Amino acid sequence: ADVNTIKGWMTLEQVSTAFGIPVADILSAFDLPSDTPASTPLKEMESETFDMLLLREWLSEKSLQP
Repeated sequence: ADVNTIKGWMTLEQVSTAFGIPVADILSAFDLPSDTPASTPLKEMESETFDMLLLREWLSEKSLQP
């Protein structure tokens, strides 16, 4: 999957499925509440510690790891 295809309307679950990364890992990486529903659109979670650019960068780095 290409990180540049990630859009704000997408949910955590859609990103998790597309990139094979558990929702819990995404939440943990960005210090988001662990009880955030997987159905939450990314644009609704934007904060000082989470936005689309940061998510794309993080996913890119994860895909480079063996």
